[in-house]
This record gives sequence, C-alpha cells and structure tokens, in this order.
Amino acid sequence: MVLIIISLAITGVLIYGYFKISNWSEICSKEEMKFNAQNLNDIEKLSPNFYNVWDKLFPDSRNVSMTKQSRGEVFHEIGLQKGWKNCMCDEIGYNSWNNHNFEWKYNHKKLLQTAGYRRFGFGLNKYSSPDKCFDFWINHDFYFRAEQRYFTSLNEFSNILYQKDIHELSDNEIIEMISYRLMETYPVYREKRFKEKKDELIRKWKKASL
Repeated sequence: MVLIIISLAITGVLIYGYFKISNWSEICSKEEMKFNAQNLNDIEKLSPNFYNVWDKLFPDSRNVSMTKQSRGEVFHEIGLQKGWKNCMCDEIGYNSWNNHNFEWKYNHKKLLQTAGYRRFGFGLNKYSSPDKCFDFWINHDFYFRAEQRYFTSLNEFSNILYQKDIHELSDNEIIEMISYRLMETYPVYREKRFKEKKDELIRKWKKASL
C-alpha cells in the first residue's frame, strides 16, 4: 500500500512537472505561436546527401519531439536509461532573440525565465514539427564571426567554405562542414577542438559505413 501511494505521488509530480515545462501560454498567444512556427515551416529542406551523412553520424536525431526529449531526461534521472536525445525546438528560443534575420512574437521577459526556451520549444513543436526545428537550427543557429552576423543558411556557409552548393559536396566535405557547424561559430575559436571534433566524426562515419 505504501509503495502504491509513493508511486502515485511520483506520477503526480511528474505529470505536474510536465505540464509546467510544456505550458507556453504565458510566452505568447496561440496566434503568435502559429506565426513563429511559420518561420520553421517555410524553411526549405537540405539536400539528401547532407541528411545521408548526418543520419549516419547521428541516427534518429532529426525527429525527436519535445515530449520524447523530456521523457528521456526523466528516465535518465531515475536510472532507467543512459542519456537522452535532444529536440532542436527548444534551441530556437535562444536563437530567436539573437538572430535578427527573422521576426518573432513573444513576451521577451517570460521567454528568459526558467525553462522559457523549453516551453517555447513545446509551442513550436505543436504548430511545426521536430524535423522542421532541426532544419531551422542547422541552418540558422550558426554565427559568422568574421562579419558579426548569423549565416542566412548552411548553403551560404557551403559556398564560403567550398565555393559550391551542398548538393555538390562529397561526404568528406559534408563531414568537415558539420564539424564546423557543431563548433557554432566560424571561424572557430579553437582549432585544436575543431580538429578533434572532425576526427571524431570521421571515425563515426567509417564505423557507420561498414
């Protein structure tokens, strides 16, 4: 009986916690969130050769929902699984008030409060999709330090780095480009860390291609 009560109490806490972190109504209205999600829905998909490389390096990472991420975090904390996969929808909240290439509608103060980015991510997930969040994140959460601005797309970076579009790149070039992208800024601050990341991805690629 005691164990049942404890289990019910834990379940209640988890449900309440989920409701709190998924409730975005204080950050923006329904219509505003639909407007924000349109920024994601308008993003063009990258070329298949890029996704082929990314999916081998990071399997099942482009379609992780906010609910799946939150569930994974809980299971990790209570020891039912090791680690969890991230949904990129909650990365966009941070990017939205730094990247001025897009218009967003929300309560800035509420966004910056505890779990604000996560709650914003739940709203984007509702009116867009995890794969669209990924496409937006990979294209637009990348800072061009040489010109003090965000890249307009990953394809712009491809043309700066290789003077050609992504669909023309080899697998090795895409791996190098992803290595740069994961450093979040270009040019990179730490060349040694970049080389380590690139070597790590090359090893993962070779293993996945066996």
